[in-house]
Amino acid sequence: MELLNKLCDFCACSGNEKQLLSFISEYVKPYADEIFTDNLGNLYVRINRGSKKFMISSSVDEVGFFTTISDENNIKVAKIGNIEVKNIKDTLVTFENGKSGLVLGEISEKTEDYSVKVFSDKEGDFTGLTAAFTNNFNLYDDYVVSKGLSARIGAYVLLKLIGKDLNGYDFYFVFSVKKHIGMKGAKVIGNNVKPDFAVVLDCYKGENLPSVLLKDKSYIADNSLGKLLVECGFKGVVDKEYQSEGNAVQTSFTGIPTVVCGLGIENIYSRNEICKVKTIHELTNNIINFIKKENV
Repeated sequence: MELLNKLCDFCACSGNEKQLLSFISEYVKPYADEIFTDNLGNLYVRINRGSKKFMISSSVDEVGFFTTISDENNIKVAKIGNIEVKNIKDTLVTFENGKSGLVLGEISEKTEDYSVKVFSDKEGDFTGLTAAFTNNFNLYDDYVVSKGLSARIGAYVLLKLIGKDLNGYDFYFVFSVKKHIGMKGAKVIGNNVKPDFAVVLDCYKGENLPSVLLKDKSYIADNSLGKLLVECGFKGVVDKEYQSEGNAVQTSFTGIPTVVCGLGIENIYSRNEICKVKTIHELTNNIINFIKKENV
């Protein structure tokens, strides 16, 4: 889990993913045939082992905060992403410049800007800087607890897959950005790859099992891909309220056969997201089994 810890340690809210993606880019260099980015900042890792294009993607940006005011020891931030109010007050955050602070003051559904006490004698100008929950990565028996798990498990699985000796496809492993500000990254990756089919890795609120999202608020899985994932050990789930990146990928290019799979996360979008280590390994192995199916 050392690699997952390193991934979770980055302060990489939506719009501030560059340092994390730079780390990932260096990590994959020994394996990649091609590495490139687009104008939005999405990172593409190509490993050519066949003629049929297989795109597998995961967003990497986490929920957090954006500094709206920074003057005379008065620092205020606004939410990035769907953070519940109960997970904001008295929470330690780390800014992209490395400074830490504590979210204080009035916290309610009507509050638009939250006050932060920064632990620094020389605060400087924080305007426009993002902040994430301060890293607290811990292992408890088979459980991993950390901020940013829902944002980094997909990236972790992609990196594990990239290190495997997989064949049969022209693989495009995509690390997409800006999920929590309109899924902007996912909307263009299909156009840039033009794959024959796509798998989107995601983490969502729910039971902590490898699952295939058959339907959400705006997406329905490709029927054949969904069935094949179930055959490979995934549990089929439906969430009519959630909105994954499935629709964004599915409706790009000229339309792409797409399926979303991943893990349910307990206490999602908080400083203490919870997941079982074994389910992360199961997710990785199930996807490997999916790739090895001759009829994909």
